[in-house]
Amino acid sequence: MLRNLHDIGIDYALTLQHWRDRFEQQLPKVRDLGYDERFIRMWRYYFCYCEGGFLARSISTVHMTFERD
Repeated sequence: MLRNLHDIGIDYALTLQHWRDRFEQQLPKVRDLGYDERFIRMWRYYFCYCEGGFLARSISTVHMTFERD
């Protein structure tokens, strides 16, 4: 039986923002590893697109807690 359902989409948008910020801070290391600008643009797009989707509530994610009867 479902005991709890908690929408964490807005929280996940913030998580994606933090991941994007950290990615940007590490760009010199990313480039040193041999990744090109296409790779960097792809990850920027992913972080921004997903963050926007969660903020607009077009997508979401939830934590669910179940209990046995």
